[in-house]
Amino acid sequence: MSGSDSGHDANRVQLSNRAAIAVTHSDSQYAPFAVLGATRSHLCLGATLCAVLVGALACSPEHKVAHRTGQRIQNPPATGPTWIAWHDTITLQEDSTVINVEPIVRADSGDRFLVADESELQVRDYDHSGELRFAFGDRGDGPSEFQTLAVALRLPSNRILAVQHAARGEIFSPSGDSALTTLQIPLTQIYDADILNDSLVLLSGGVPSFSQGRLSVFDIRTDSVVASFFPPPISPDLGRAMTVVGLTNSAVESDTIATLFALSDTLYLFLDNGRLIRKVQIPFEDYQTPTNPPSGRSASAADFTQWLSKLVLPTNVFWEPDGWLIQYQQRTSSGPIWNLMYLSKEGRPYFDMHHTPLLLLARKRELYFEDPSVLAPDRWIVGTLRRPT
Repeated sequence: MSGSDSGHDANRVQLSNRAAIAVTHSDSQYAPFAVLGATRSHLCLGATLCAVLVGALACSPEHKVAHRTGQRIQNPPATGPTWIAWHDTITLQEDSTVINVEPIVRADSGDRFLVADESELQVRDYDHSGELRFAFGDRGDGPSEFQTLAVALRLPSNRILAVQHAARGEIFSPSGDSALTTLQIPLTQIYDADILNDSLVLLSGGVPSFSQGRLSVFDIRTDSVVASFFPPPISPDLGRAMTVVGLTNSAVESDTIATLFALSDTLYLFLDNGRLIRKVQIPFEDYQTPTNPPSGRSASAADFTQWLSKLVLPTNVFWEPDGWLIQYQQRTSSGPIWNLMYLSKEGRPYFDMHHTPLLLLARKRELYFEDPSVLAPDRWIVGTLRRPT
């Protein structure tokens, strides 16, 4: 299949009519951020936006809603792209103390998975079949406790790094049974993280100044930021839009960092020292230049929803040998519509799938999606990505 523009249109497919929304409480210190896709999971609304967007669906800590609708993905899908061969499902083991609500999934050593659950504030390790190997974490400020949880990563030393949104990190023993080191990170917020090497971690997060870099290289040995780069690639006039959806997501491959900014239709490639080496425009259909959200006394929730629905928001990037998988979302009144583009290294789409399940993880051409036919994210569907010819 060529990566031509005509191929782009030919490979648009409808995988399901799934819509999903999850509303969770966020402490007021994180308002007014609306974290769109930064968690590789659901839409998490800052407290001050909840009243605008969901009204009486109160943002209390106890109120957690996870709703999915849609037909079960067939094997292969009835509308069937040949790009993904569906071949397996994984059901995550749960018990009285382990319930999957908002899993943020990363590859662990071998064929295992590390899951950080933002809602349950727990880190879990699963094998390839979904069997739970161990779990740790709870709400609190003590050792092995979290107030927020952004991601858990396996360091090259085999230790586990858990990163909180509240600019704090903690390093654990390989099986998570003991907390070894607490890290105080000099950022205002952290949305995402990735491993550069055993001492350096790439952090995507908020900084006090608009002009400062959204990506930081943090040295876990010295508790210090050794490099900061990628200021928001938009006009400062769009500050209100950035406050709502101005999030950054990155993925590391060898010494190269691929980065998305939610208000840009460009993939940015950096060396691990922060030097920009390339920009790749992402050929989204119906992409519109972002504007600021409505404001003032006359602005209504319907106005805000209409503004949000016009945005095409790239939220997650995954490296593949032949290019990148770009997960992006568009908003409706019932929640996000997830879409997936396979972008070649030349910037041409191999495919652009609309209405897909949520992609949790991509590794070695194996793709792990939430199963949209179940209410809880404890079952995944697995497919193999075809190699371009």
